[in-house]
Amino acid sequence: MPTTTIVPPPGPKSFLGIRLARRLQRDVLGFSMDLARQYGDIVAFRCGPVRFFQFTHPDQIADVLVREARKFHKPRRLKRILGKWDGQGLILSDGELWVRQRRLVQQAFQPRRVQAYAADMVRAADRMLARWEGAGTLDMVAELHRVTLDIVCKTLFGVDVADHAEIRETVQTLQETAVREMGRLVPLPDWLPLAGKRRFREAIRYMKALLDEIIRKRRATREDTGDLLSMLLLSVDSEGDGAGMNDQQARDETMTLLLAGHETTATTLVWATWLLAAHPEIQERTAAAVADVLGDRLPTSDDVPRLSAVDMVIKEAMRLYPAVYFTSREAAQEVTIGGCRIPPASQVHLVPYVVYHDARWFDEPESFRPERFAPGYEDRLPQFAYFPFGGGPRVCIGKGMATMEATLILASLLQRYRLAPAPGQGPPEMEAQISLHPKGPVRLSIERRGGAGEAATRKSAIGAT
Repeated sequence: MPTTTIVPPPGPKSFLGIRLARRLQRDVLGFSMDLARQYGDIVAFRCGPVRFFQFTHPDQIADVLVREARKFHKPRRLKRILGKWDGQGLILSDGELWVRQRRLVQQAFQPRRVQAYAADMVRAADRMLARWEGAGTLDMVAELHRVTLDIVCKTLFGVDVADHAEIRETVQTLQETAVREMGRLVPLPDWLPLAGKRRFREAIRYMKALLDEIIRKRRATREDTGDLLSMLLLSVDSEGDGAGMNDQQARDETMTLLLAGHETTATTLVWATWLLAAHPEIQERTAAAVADVLGDRLPTSDDVPRLSAVDMVIKEAMRLYPAVYFTSREAAQEVTIGGCRIPPASQVHLVPYVVYHDARWFDEPESFRPERFAPGYEDRLPQFAYFPFGGGPRVCIGKGMATMEATLILASLLQRYRLAPAPGQGPPEMEAQISLHPKGPVRLSIERRGGAGEAATRKSAIGAT
């Protein structure tokens, strides 16, 4: 790509940037797509005193996330809002604190340890599918968010959500608060006597008290119970000061993993199930490939590499409807990207949604074609033409775990049920929340697959996992 200096970069103009700020807040995807179509890969604009730069070419994205990563940090606005519950967890922290915490958290995601969670994932999926028996029609948003929250609570700190129903309600409150606060030009103070603010304060108190109690008990026993929290508490920074996490750091990382660890996976699965329901020929082809690998038995971690047809569906769903649709950074110092000078404190936007719908990188970008992700396809793409888990030093630490979870859940679902859009259910409208959600429920009709001996086979297999 040419690196000719752009002086100044092209972009829209607006008095004080008020109109642009409102458009950015209300329709970030439409706004970003329009900017790319009208002005190209590098766009600059102002909202009041703040400079914004949008980059949508893979080379520029590589500059921001890899080559010049040290010159950027997470935006202060994001930290002010999400930091109320994530504290200084990995998603928000920067500098030496981030480097140290990353080393410590990485120890909890060792491949051998992650693979051991497959049994918990399959059990949770099997319980969900058993609940579906005779249901006829279901809302995939509710069902898949429930199962992924069940899984993250079990694998993260060994808690069954069924025994802590408040967790589900609390997580929903925190996510709704984040969406509401990020959508305001000026966030409202938390002390205001509003119903939403009161629910938020109660949610924060509940989650902090729950996590503090779990951490206190684990500290007392120093036992490795097999979950991620155990490893977080036992990890030591052998490359640094030789110490581990204090209780505050452990709580911040646990809260971060809890909220981020189910949201994006659930959203990806919702879109994947909708796409399969809307394309029955692809659904049947994928289900046949699952049957070839599994027969009637439950999947295991060893099956994940062989479930390539499921993997292709998930990757294509993440391309069409990327859960992480938008990535922002703030320039910590002056930096040059794509020949464009970025002043300190400028906001930089990388927009995967725009990149993934660009015909330069993906033929027929609006079409659902899982076969495009056949083995070897990603190797032929430019680096950062497809980066659903980010890249560079801040690449998603739970990538392997999230991929395994989505594959096991979707394979289990296709093994037992056939999906179709429910009467009156049209293509879901996108809604840019924390992740790229469907707007409202996604109602699908389900039809049982399998022969008479399937239930007995699955029941005996559950005990073996």
